[in-house]
Amino acid sequence: METVGGILVLLSLLAVIAAILGLIKPRWVKVSSRKQAFFGYMIAACVMLVTGASWLPEPKSPPVAASKAEESTAPVLASKPEEPAEQVLASEEPEPKPTEKADPPRVELELNIDDFVSRYNIAQSELGRQLTVNAGDKTDNGDQIIAQLVSQDKNIGIIATANNKTMQLYDVTFIGSGDGSVSSGADVVMNMIALVMAFEDPYMPAEIRREVAEDLGLMEGANIKLKRSFRRAGVVFSLSYIDGMGMFLSAAPATAAKE
Repeated sequence: METVGGILVLLSLLAVIAAILGLIKPRWVKVSSRKQAFFGYMIAACVMLVTGASWLPEPKSPPVAASKAEESTAPVLASKPEEPAEQVLASEEPEPKPTEKADPPRVELELNIDDFVSRYNIAQSELGRQLTVNAGDKTDNGDQIIAQLVSQDKNIGIIATANNKTMQLYDVTFIGSGDGSVSSGADVVMNMIALVMAFEDPYMPAEIRREVAEDLGLMEGANIKLKRSFRRAGVVFSLSYIDGMGMFLSAAPATAAKE
């Protein structure tokens, strides 16, 4: 039956071809008209196709196991691993702002407050003066100590700043203001020399004291410059005059002054 079904299907195809040829020229398929050729062969083709198809066996479906085996052997595309959430969000995070550089530590003098007071009083004694100073009141503002040294000489004042932990000096400022008399002017001069001696050598010989007086401009007479600076023993001394206030002489580390 399978063979007969196949033959009928093949004949139905030939009948379709004959119907097409009959439309072109009826005598090729041995009929008298195109209408007769088309309908006659097409009807025959349909009958043979339906009959032959009914006699053909149904196609067998492949076993389920085989299809599963084919699926298992099919190449599997590797999926791209998901990036961690932290890595994805990393590009969205704002760039950190550069940290501000901390200020470098301040340069200190070699003396602390007590050392300076002691050496200053020795220098005063070497100059033949009995006036002394003491540490006085100290104020800690969180960054440094500010000490206002108390003197027996009413014409002068000394202010020192120091490390609030070690008491090591940052700088010292002398303020001298005379009352117009010769003695008050001499007091200011001698105290300025004592300040330099306290840092360099409280037992300074007389000839070296003369050099200090020259550095202060005291040997220039009327041509004295009221604003100058000089360096001795790693300390920079700056002298200036402010009208109505008096003479200012400050002492600071030479390295700090250079920067």
